[in-house]
Amino acid sequence: MSGTAKNEGMRRLLLTATLVFAIACGAVSSGALASQKSHAYFCAYAKRFPSLGRVYTALSVSPKYVGPLFCSTFNHGFRGRLIYRGSSPGRRLGTGVVYCAYRKTTSAVTMAVAVFADKKLAGQAFCLGFHPSGFRRTK
Repeated sequence: MSGTAKNEGMRRLLLTATLVFAIACGAVSSGALASQKSHAYFCAYAKRFPSLGRVYTALSVSPKYVGPLFCSTFNHGFRGRLIYRGSSPGRRLGTGVVYCAYRKTTSAVTMAVAVFADKKLAGQAFCLGFHPSGFRRTK
């Protein structure tokens, strides 16, 4: 995969994450979705990079009803294979080491993304180019 294609893929992923956030905040602030106290929604995706190995992204979204929208929109840009989704965290991903993590909190929605990998090089390389817009890096 060429450097230009990687940059385009990262750009698409960042745009997707920003779009999801805007949709989620708009739906919550407009009152389109019923307001209820809820736990987080979890999902994880895996993607194979031929020269590096597998990279996994684990997402957590609160409130729960925004989760499916955020996860599916995120994966539209990431283009990974679904590992799990639901109301509890799934199994261990990759080596279990978090290579980078991001969080975004507003008055209505909290979103977190963590990146795991099968190999250290894959996790570090992916994190170098993964900078979701509007999210604060926590690791």
